[in-house]
Formats: sequence, structure tokens, C-alpha cells
Amino acid sequence: MASFTAYPTTKTGCFDPIIYNISIIVTGNANPPALELDVRINASSFRTLFVGTYKERTQVGSDYVYIFEVDLSQVIQSYFDNDSFFYDDLTVYPFSDASLTASVALDAYEWQPDANGVLTKDINPDRSLTRLFFNSLQTDFSDYTAATGRKFITTRADKRLAKDFTNLIAIFADDDAFAVSVVNNSVSTYLTLDKEQIKIIKLN
Repeated sequence: MASFTAYPTTKTGCFDPIIYNISIIVTGNANPPALELDVRINASSFRTLFVGTYKERTQVGSDYVYIFEVDLSQVIQSYFDNDSFFYDDLTVYPFSDASLTASVALDAYEWQPDANGVLTKDINPDRSLTRLFFNSLQTDFSDYTAATGRKFITTRADKRLAKDFTNLIAIFADDDAFAVSVVNNSVSTYLTLDKEQIKIIKLN
């Protein structure tokens, strides 16, 4: 069976890479296998992925070990309906809130090649550990430094947000000491993010 050799960190925002490494051993020939993944979200089948491109191959005697690297971030993003973020005021949710999190497991099926390269599906999947990911509109501000000493949510310092649009940011805090400063008309508001919660901020 296909086997999971590396997992993404649990509690990763779905707009960050969510990478699984999965290995398949081919016995007695160098023909490449393929991988079929059933993405299960909250215990229900959500999407099936077919992966034919491997990341690396290692020869062990007459056998070959193939490593597949699969990023599920876009799949998990598509699970969320971001209309749920359209709130009027700042809102705080426990990290486990069902509208903001997805409990993900994978069923990995290997497609084994014979000496002629013909693929046959192994109907016995290997199921991954369950991982809990959250809907993060933005989780890392470090890439958005537009000027010395100032942080911007966008890459341009002159970016303006129109009042007739709802613009929001969702932040998850691993540490309850984490804080965000929001400046509006020269007035600063400091928001303390409670540990293990997601805070949704309306930016208008």
C-alpha cells in the first residue's frame, strides 16, 4: 500500500502550503506508479485527486521507491464558503468552530505498474492521520512590510480599502500574547488574540 512518510503540521491555515509526502514501492521494475487520493473532510469524501508526477525516485536493488509531494491547500480552501466571513463587527471564534475549521484525512490508493508499465489500482487504501486546518485569509504578516517600521496587509503602502466593500482578515493565535494594531484616522486599536481562537476583523 501507499504509505505516508510526512504530514503537514496540524492547525495550519489553508492559505499556507499543506503538504503530504506519500511513498509507493514498485517491485522489480522501474516503471513509475500513480497515486489516487480521496480527500475526506469532516469524515465525508470531498474530492478525488489523481497524481502522476512524483517528486523523487530511489533505487533499492531491483525495486524503486517513489515519493509524491501533494499540497492540499487549494482543495481545503475550496471547502470553505468565505461568505461566512461577512460579519458587521469584530468577531472571535474558538479554533474548533465548524465554520472555520476542516478535519482532513486522506485515503491513498496506489496504482502499481507491471513490467510493461500497465497500471493496476490497489483497492486497499492507506488512510492518513487526521489533521485540523483552518480558514486563514492571512496568517503571516512578515511578507507585507512596505516601509521600515510599518507593516501593511497589502504589498503596497498606498493601498486603500473602499468603504462599500467588506474587507476582512482572519487571524489564528498560537500564543495569547500575540496582538494586532489597527490604525484608523491616526487612532490605534490594539487587539489581543486569545490562544486557540480565530479573530475576524472587519477592515473597513
